[in-house]
Amino acid sequence: MVAEKIVIFLLITLIAVIEIALTLDIWLDSGSDYCIKLQDSSNGFQDFLVWVTEYLSYPLATLTIMSIMLEYNYLIGLELVFIHTIINVIESFMKVSIGYPRPYWFDSDVRIFSCSNSFGDPSGHSMMVVSIFPYAVYRTNNSFLYYIPVVIFDVLVLHYRMYGGYHTYSQVILGMLIGGYILYIAISYLEYLSFYIEMTKKIWGFISVVAFCFIVVLVAVLLYAYRDVYWEDIWSDNIDKECDRINGEDAKVDSLFGSFTVFFWLGAVSAYWYSDYMRLKDNTLRIWERVIRFIVVFGAYEGFYYLMIIDYGALSVKVFMTVTLTYLQGFMCCGGVPLLWSIGKGIKPSENSSQDPESIGMLDTEKD
Repeated sequence: MVAEKIVIFLLITLIAVIEIALTLDIWLDSGSDYCIKLQDSSNGFQDFLVWVTEYLSYPLATLTIMSIMLEYNYLIGLELVFIHTIINVIESFMKVSIGYPRPYWFDSDVRIFSCSNSFGDPSGHSMMVVSIFPYAVYRTNNSFLYYIPVVIFDVLVLHYRMYGGYHTYSQVILGMLIGGYILYIAISYLEYLSFYIEMTKKIWGFISVVAFCFIVVLVAVLLYAYRDVYWEDIWSDNIDKECDRINGEDAKVDSLFGSFTVFFWLGAVSAYWYSDYMRLKDNTLRIWERVIRFIVVFGAYEGFYYLMIIDYGALSVKVFMTVTLTYLQGFMCCGGVPLLWSIGKGIKPSENSSQDPESIGMLDTEKD
């Protein structure tokens, strides 16, 4: 226990040092210089890995969560959804609070691979890969060999976030440390996390989720109203070379929209209320039925995502559509689709009563 406390103290101290350094603008130029140095060795294969780590990291995390939820254990899947929500909320609020640019915003010599309108500190990809994938391996009781591909992929993501000019090394380090800390907390307090997930099916637990959503939205509104981010016109000029021109207000709004992931969590918890009516893990399903169901769930997730990135014009309309679609995304993908599947197969609620949770795979932790 003493060693753990020392590690946590050093971790918090390191995070504080990084933030002080960022505040004093010590690492900003050196961070972009490091990106340029990495890009000097550019080749087609490395550019391909930038694309992989940029566009496949979050879909791979989604596939991991959904596969665990559908084929292994529903409650563990909800744990991962909750961790993913916490990561997005922390990332969103920190990006707006710190307000630090991405390397290609302030340094025109940094090559642009793809456009992003949100601030850069901390790295959300780094937070996600360091926490979600190791936790998934840990909770599914797999051998240590499963950590090898996780570590390899995590290292690739951390490296190519800098190579791609998306983040300075300080932003990546900060994201990695926060993600690691979230992972540590989730594992250390696993009993409480599991209890909380199960209790969201009770009315008071559901109310706590609604209250959580309200608090997150309130903080987002306050940050939007009172946080005046620092912005230089040269950043807009650099971004405009390859991307749509944005300003500080655009970056602030785009960063804050990440906090709306909390409504995905609300949707997932809402679906949990109907879990007695679902065969999330029905051993009578044939392989092709499992594959189709999984494709439908993942397709629904991606479909809602692309609906969310549509430009709906006025900010108020965009907020309303994002909140609504995020909630529906969480509800449908974390229970709604399997519920409709069960109804389509003619399964009656009495066949999946709450007194027999193992029949729907909710408490089954044994691997097939």
